[in-house]
Amino acid sequence: MTATCLPTSSGPYPWERAAATAVGLLPLLLSRPVGTVFNLNVPLGEARGIRQAPLAPACEWSLRLHPARVRRKPQTFAPGQPLLCNGGEPSMEEVPGMRILFWHLHTGYTNAFVSGRHEYLLPRDAAGDAGGRGLEGHDWPRAREASWRELRNEPVDVVVLQRPEEIDVVHEMTGRRPGRDIPSVYLEHSAPGPDACRSVHPLADSIDIPIVHVSDFNRLYWDNGCARTFVIQPGTPDPGPQYTGELDRIGVVINDPVRRGRAAGTDLLPRFGRVAAVDVFGRGGDELLESLPADGTGVHAAGELPPARFATELARHRVYLHPSRWTSLGFSLLEAMHLGMPIVAVPGPEIARAVPSDVGVVSADVEVLCHAVADCMDDPELAHEMGARARRHALLHYGHDRFLREWDQVLADIFASSGHGRTRSLATAE
Repeated sequence: MTATCLPTSSGPYPWERAAATAVGLLPLLLSRPVGTVFNLNVPLGEARGIRQAPLAPACEWSLRLHPARVRRKPQTFAPGQPLLCNGGEPSMEEVPGMRILFWHLHTGYTNAFVSGRHEYLLPRDAAGDAGGRGLEGHDWPRAREASWRELRNEPVDVVVLQRPEEIDVVHEMTGRRPGRDIPSVYLEHSAPGPDACRSVHPLADSIDIPIVHVSDFNRLYWDNGCARTFVIQPGTPDPGPQYTGELDRIGVVINDPVRRGRAAGTDLLPRFGRVAAVDVFGRGGDELLESLPADGTGVHAAGELPPARFATELARHRVYLHPSRWTSLGFSLLEAMHLGMPIVAVPGPEIARAVPSDVGVVSADVEVLCHAVADCMDDPELAHEMGARARRHALLHYGHDRFLREWDQVLADIFASSGHGRTRSLATAE
């Protein structure tokens, strides 16, 4: 069977998008008169199945299929007949479960992402480095590890890339090129660098791999060229209001604090350590302690803990400090807000949106932040009140259901815009 996929919808469909996904089919469509009947595969909703649809009158910039005149057709195909796949904007409930290839890089984000309803393949190699960390002992029911050898024969619907080198890694592991041979999207976690406004994204001008940013700030400041872009604000599973604040200590989460240095606000920690003890959660804490003066800075390494234990331990701290100058809006900050912790933060990217003035204390004046920390230490009732406001704001704006729903919409769009996966499976089935 020869199958050619073209995402369509019940309304006008832009020619330029059609050209990007089914260039070979356009000459056929343009050469056929109005009323020509095409085979239409509708994989979603009550009308799913193989149908026939006549080509409606087309204006200069769009084509339209008459949805009301679509009728059933036996599931047989004549050689060379085009197969048109319905795209549209399916709801979360309608999007079929997918098999998604996704690297475990940031535990907080991975925990939220793989808690959806798809099947998630997490690559793992013997070294556990760039080739993949796998599960690393985490209990994620819908995720499983896959070795390079297993991935070569593993059917994958969509690849979510997070580093430029993963494009070549996927090609090496699977024999398929992301974007060209398999639907793919690039998830950009970071704010632009080294220059705030002139940094060109590694996938700028990509025509077959869209970019997903984690904030409107990042999309605005990165130079994305003409690449398609989406924004999916972070969202985290609700751990519940676990805040106790029983420890008169400051909780901070920074992965690799020495390597990230001033960008993550590592240099500010000793200043806060003179107000109250600072416990730094995340990997690389031992290196941090080695880099600090030996005369007692009040900074301590709390280690990288499993998600459930991390939430419980963090919630025991009186206040959460977000010292980052130039990083993306982190999951750890949102987790702290969901726990009901009071927030004291440096005004980095997206912080004004995440922590408005009635929710926490945000200032570029470190003395103001230190005074806010001291107030929470001296007044536990104030700390609990601030934490309750932070939790309400997080539940309203950074919920997990919204996060998964927006990812489903993006994945459905990417999958529908590329005929690779469904065409391949249909051809294989025959």
